[in-house]
Amino acid sequence: MTAYQSYKLSRLRAVLLFLETLPAISSRPSIQTRAAGLKTLVDTIVEIIMTQTQPLRGSIKLRDQALTQATDTTLAVGALVRGYAEKRKLPDLAAQVDIVRSDIAKIRRADRMLIAQRVHDAAASVVADLAAYEVTPELLARFQAQIDDADEAVDLPRATSDNKKTATVSLGARFREADEFIKNELTPLFLLMKENDPALFARYVAATQVLDRPATHGSANAESTAVATPATGATSTPATQAAAA
Repeated sequence: MTAYQSYKLSRLRAVLLFLETLPAISSRPSIQTRAAGLKTLVDTIVEIIMTQTQPLRGSIKLRDQALTQATDTTLAVGALVRGYAEKRKLPDLAAQVDIVRSDIAKIRRADRMLIAQRVHDAAASVVADLAAYEVTPELLARFQAQIDDADEAVDLPRATSDNKKTATVSLGARFREADEFIKNELTPLFLLMKENDPALFARYVAATQVLDRPATHGSANAESTAVATPATGATSTPATQAAAA
C-alpha cells in the first residue's frame, strides 16, 4: 500500500465515523444503508491490505518447520525399520529405509516427502512385526499426517507471494470503488439536505473533500487542519463543487 492509499484509507474511515456518529442516525435509513455500504468497502480494503502486507518469512518458517518435523520422523522410523530388517535379514526392506539426513537435504523441497512416503509405506508393510521397535499404527498415522502437512506447506511461500500480488491489483480497484461510492451514493444524498441543513452539509464536505488529496509529510495537527480547510490547488470533489454552488 502506498502512502497515498494509506492516507485515503484514513479519510474513508473519517467519513465512516462521520456517518456513524450522526445524531438520530437510526431515523435516517438512507444514511444507515450507505454507512453500512461504506463500512463493507472499508472492511474489504483492510482485509486486502492484511494480505498484501503479510510477510513471506511467516510462510517460509511454517514450511521449514513442517519439513523438519517430517524429516526427523522419517529418519527415526527409517532407522528403527532398518534395525528390524537387518535382524530379520531383509535386505530389500533395509535398502528402502536406509536414509540419512543429507539424502533428503540435497533433494528439491517439493520432492523430499517422496522419500518420507517411501519410508512410511515400507514401515506400514511390516507394522504388525514392529511393536518391539515402537513403530505402531498410531505412530504411522501421525507420520502420514506430517507428510501431508509438509507437502502442503512446501507451496506456502509461493502462494503467499501470489496472494500479495493479487491483493496489490485488487487494492487499487477497491479504492476506486470507494471513490465512486462517495461520488454517487453519498454526495447526492447530502446535497439534497444542503438547503435545510447547511451545517450538516458543510460537515460532510469537510469529511470528504480531501479524499483525492495526496498525503503530506506534515504533522498530525496539520493533517487535521487540512480536513477542514481545502489546500490551494487541491483536487476538488463533487462535494466541494456542490458546496461552492
